[in-house]
Amino acid sequence: MIFAAALLAAMAAPSSAGTVQVAILRQAQSATLVPTGKVLVAAPGMKPKALEWKGELTLKTREGGLRLADLKLKTETRLVPQDGARIRVGSHQYRGALILRLDPGQTLSIIEEADVEQYLEGVLPHEMDPDWPLEALKAQAVVARTFTYANMGKFRREGFDLTADTRSQVYKGTTLVNENVRSAVRQTKGEVLGWKGKLLRVYYHACCGGATTDVVTAWGGEGEDPPKPLRGVRDPWCSASPT
Repeated sequence: MIFAAALLAAMAAPSSAGTVQVAILRQAQSATLVPTGKVLVAAPGMKPKALEWKGELTLKTREGGLRLADLKLKTETRLVPQDGARIRVGSHQYRGALILRLDPGQTLSIIEEADVEQYLEGVLPHEMDPDWPLEALKAQAVVARTFTYANMGKFRREGFDLTADTRSQVYKGTTLVNENVRSAVRQTKGEVLGWKGKLLRVYYHACCGGATTDVVTAWGGEGEDPPKPLRGVRDPWCSASPT
């Protein structure tokens, strides 16, 4: 949940990263996928073709690749929704391209490649109540967008940008997305927080117990002078909450 976002200066987001790769499933033995609408199957060296299998499909590993229903896939294959189609993975639906990947050790991962603004719609209702006032959600959208760009590529060695849990930001595709959430993202499109012309590495939390602490104290970097917006402050709005 967000705090004091309005105190910082908004700036335009970096233009070089319009998409983000989010790991929605990691090192699993299997997964259940349900495509809704037209979905293309694409892999390196092959021409994209329509996914003919419908209904609930089981994704498993096989020797040297993956298997989706009766379809043998390469070690990395994309499922690309077309014309507003969705793909449900477990209990959540996604509208971006899904990268199905065979991991070392014969497990599998699913990574969604999503437009950053669409990704934020899937973050907001799980980091703040989607029915809260629009201005609160707009503040959350700006901070979540800033966090996204500041941490882009954090898990590059593992083959994606961000996780879908609290190691990054909680993300569940289109689950709980409502018009309030869409409006908050749309009305702040491209806005991030900056300090002295640079992207600010921001953090947010549910409760501070009445006071925050300097960012270097919380996340390391003792001896450094933290940017002014990231220094500890008293927070009277949170003083009634337990520490």
